[in-house]
Amino acid sequence: MSRATRAHSSRGVSLIEALVALAVMAFGLLGVVGMQATLRYNADISKQRSEAVRMAQEQVEALRSFGALTGYAGIADIATADVSVPTGFGNTTFARTTDVSNPGASEPQFKTLTVTVEWLDRRTDSSGTQQGVRLATAIAGVSPELSASLGLAGDRSVPQRPLGRHATIPVAAVPVGSFDPSRSRFAPPGSSTRQWIFNNATGQIDKVCDVIPTDVAYTGCTDKPGLLLSGYINFSIGTAPSAVAPSGGIPSGHILSVAVDSTTTPAPATLPECFAEATPGVTVAYFCLVPTKVVAPKTWSGRSKLALVEAGVDSIPGNYKVCRYTPYDATSPHAPAGGNAAHPLDYTNVSASLINQNFLVIAAAAACPTDSTAPFLGNTYRHQPDT
Repeated sequence: MSRATRAHSSRGVSLIEALVALAVMAFGLLGVVGMQATLRYNADISKQRSEAVRMAQEQVEALRSFGALTGYAGIADIATADVSVPTGFGNTTFARTTDVSNPGASEPQFKTLTVTVEWLDRRTDSSGTQQGVRLATAIAGVSPELSASLGLAGDRSVPQRPLGRHATIPVAAVPVGSFDPSRSRFAPPGSSTRQWIFNNATGQIDKVCDVIPTDVAYTGCTDKPGLLLSGYINFSIGTAPSAVAPSGGIPSGHILSVAVDSTTTPAPATLPECFAEATPGVTVAYFCLVPTKVVAPKTWSGRSKLALVEAGVDSIPGNYKVCRYTPYDATSPHAPAGGNAAHPLDYTNVSASLINQNFLVIAAAAACPTDSTAPFLGNTYRHQPDT
């Protein structure tokens, strides 16, 4: 091989080729640098947004965690203010604003809460568009202690009933027996043998017995469809009777009796029967079985009355008055429509068993107490004439 040939084959890279290679590599590095800057910016935004969400949630939970219902009324707007941040967020400042919308008087009682957290990122300044997050929720005006009810087992029956029975069946009632799990029996006070047989689902009475039934045929029992009318009788026979704190029992020497004057048409085959506690204390419980019409709708009408018999004569017309009251306050959201209309003077077409049909016996010269607001034992009115 000649010397000229060997010199040509051993030539190196020219300067122009090196410059072109450097230019290509420089463009590639610029792209990498730009990508790194974008990744860093996005990481900052993600970190800041997470912190902003935490701040908004913190504010929502702080306002939601009132310990008493009075705290609900104090939930109001909070002006924009800077929020301190933990170490690592020194490159920005967060500002939090709380807006509260109150319900109208006729609207459901819950407040609409909106919490907004805003900040400036590294690519904006005071004149730029801020970043921000916004959380919205509703806070109900419900007493906090009611939240404990969420831990109770659910009951899909209608309505929820003590011992799986209708709510108007007396608590003292017991199961009839394994031969009929759909009924309960109740021995009214003041009777040694009487047994009322309740339908657990409807609360209605369908049989009466003078023995404890032991078989599905209810031997010793008779059919007597009817509804329960029950309540309590209190006495306050001083010069200033009180429905809030009645005191005293049946006046000495008197015997208390309760009756229902039925005006049901057509008249049932049997009459109402009432019983009161055999050994009454300050408060006397009474229970009446009021027969209904045989034909549908099975209802009854009439008036319940008290008597205080002394030496064979009813003392109420001359010595005492009878007022009525309910365990509800007319101003309470739990009061029935019409307040004391839940215990009327004259019942008309009653179609369900009634409880808490209460009486207050006072001296004839006194007046029935006026409405009371608390505790819910007010709303007393004249119930039956004193002559």
